[in-house]
Amino acid sequence: MIDRYSKTAILLFAQSARVDAISKSLVDVAVMDVLNNHVLKTVRNSGLDYYHFTEKEQRGESFGSRFKNSIEDVFKLGYTSVICIGNDTPLLSVDLIHKAANSLFKENSVLGKSQDGGLYLIGLNRSQFQAQTFENLPWQSSQLSIFLINI
Repeated sequence: MIDRYSKTAILLFAQSARVDAISKSLVDVAVMDVLNNHVLKTVRNSGLDYYHFTEKEQRGESFGSRFKNSIEDVFKLGYTSVICIGNDTPLLSVDLIHKAANSLFKENSVLGKSQDGGLYLIGLNRSQFQAQTFENLPWQSSQLSIFLINI
């Protein structure tokens, strides 16, 4: 593990390939397996602790509540910062993860914006995490990154 980042964990917040393929009608299980495996390998190679929350570990009725609960679960393990990523990030690299960890070490939050208006990465320190606000964000919409910039 990278000692400087010992209080930073990665939250891989992603459904299993089978469930994801059902919810994304243009993607099949084989494609989702490739994406899942790529992201998992990248996360492992980062040297940071990580937790993979699939539909089995997620708790809550909405995407926002499941995401919020998962982040809170990682913080409860004693980490002071969390880097959240999904499985549909084919360009994710160890370097991007380390850059996010560096920003968190300097007390800065991190947003990795995707071209569809969403985010591929969110990095938060515990002191910046406002659970109720986070849960109520317009998740899974093109307005998310705009909304986060204005908070």
